[in-house]
Amino acid sequence: MVSAISWLDGAQLPGIRQSIECFGFHCLPDAIPSEMLKELAGEARFRRAEAKPAVSESADLAYSSHVASLGPSAVHVLGSMASAALLEPVFGRPFRYCPGASCFTFFEAGDFLETHRDDASNCEVTLLFYLNASPLRPDSQVSGLNLSVYADEGDAPGALLKTIATPQGAIMFGHGSRFWHRRHRLQEGEHIWMLTACFTSEAVPD
Repeated sequence: MVSAISWLDGAQLPGIRQSIECFGFHCLPDAIPSEMLKELAGEARFRRAEAKPAVSESADLAYSSHVASLGPSAVHVLGSMASAALLEPVFGRPFRYCPGASCFTFFEAGDFLETHRDDASNCEVTLLFYLNASPLRPDSQVSGLNLSVYADEGDAPGALLKTIATPQGAIMFGHGSRFWHRRHRLQEGEHIWMLTACFTSEAVPD
């Protein structure tokens, strides 16, 4: 079983917080310890064989991918470690892991996720662990290996704020319920497999 998460350096926190405040997301490259990455990526590879298509052509949100339920290693990381070790230092308050909104997500050639905001009732903030990905194509701004973030114009996305590379081994902090975001259609030869984890605020005791 994977060991505790303990690598978030306090010196990184101001930059992470500022990035999330401005752009809604922050990606830490090479943030998953090697043993944890190996174990979680192995679990994802096993789950890929039973993953189900997740496809929608809805005008509200169109997408295409495959999804699979989490295994024990992923559940252990998210349920026992992730909030206290990662989210609380960044956001300054505790969060509750939402198992029903969390999964392994597999994006491969032709898959995409159109511009949207996450449902705050079960996904106020997200952690994305990028477990297996093809090499980035930095010359292609519309590559599905990047996440595009847009300004909030109320009920619609505004101008592009930032394009964020999402390489293997990275962890993404996201305030996707507040910021519009999108993953463009993956090109031939591209893939990215991730642990998609949703969290909501813990209830404050009376």
